[in-house]
Amino acid sequence: MMSAVALAGQSGAGKTFLAHQLAKRFAPWISIISVDDYYRDLSDFSESVRRKQDFDTPGAIDRDRLIADVTALKRGKHVQCPIYDFKTSTRLPDGRTVQPVPVVIIEGLFAFSLEGLNRLIDLKVFLDADPRRCFDRRVRRDVNERGWSLDDVARRNYEVVIPRFQEFVRPRMAEAEIVVQGNTLDDLEQAITLIRSRIEALVGWPFLASPRLVNRGAMHIGSREPLMEAC
Repeated sequence: MMSAVALAGQSGAGKTFLAHQLAKRFAPWISIISVDDYYRDLSDFSESVRRKQDFDTPGAIDRDRLIADVTALKRGKHVQCPIYDFKTSTRLPDGRTVQPVPVVIIEGLFAFSLEGLNRLIDLKVFLDADPRRCFDRRVRRDVNERGWSLDDVARRNYEVVIPRFQEFVRPRMAEAEIVVQGNTLDDLEQAITLIRSRIEALVGWPFLASPRLVNRGAMHIGSREPLMEAC
């Protein structure tokens, strides 16, 4: 049966970067589901209403669709995941096919925070990064990729992003088996090694052909300075 690994942490902490590093190194055994792609489609609303949408609360996620897709994957079925366009706050017409490989990584702000999803998760990893660096990355991403103004990003960061993170996401760090508190290259390598070994323990065989390094307690990796420049 497929195992599910959840990567959570503040917006800009490096979740997507770490997920893609794992998938790149251990293809074809790992696939990725981004929680961001499961934001609700706002195509029926005006642009002014879409601009006011609070994307930093679990209620903004189509939880039922996400849970259904992860459940199907764990049952050995392929799924058609949505693709979200943050410039328009809508889903693209075509989705993305995800195959039922041995491990699926579920990465996103609310990877630990959605009722019903937790029961499907086999390993939880939390990225605890410096909020200043997270903000810098968020600016680059939201301005360059999502078409937001710098003023909008700054306002939302202090009025919405940080308070919602403290309310919905940070308290869930206590649930993580692995906590990555820095994103230097050394920290990243340690995190990948430990995640790899935990995955091998879950699936019961060394399909990644790596050394065995299993720690049953919560593992904290790294300091906090400096952080890798990645979202």
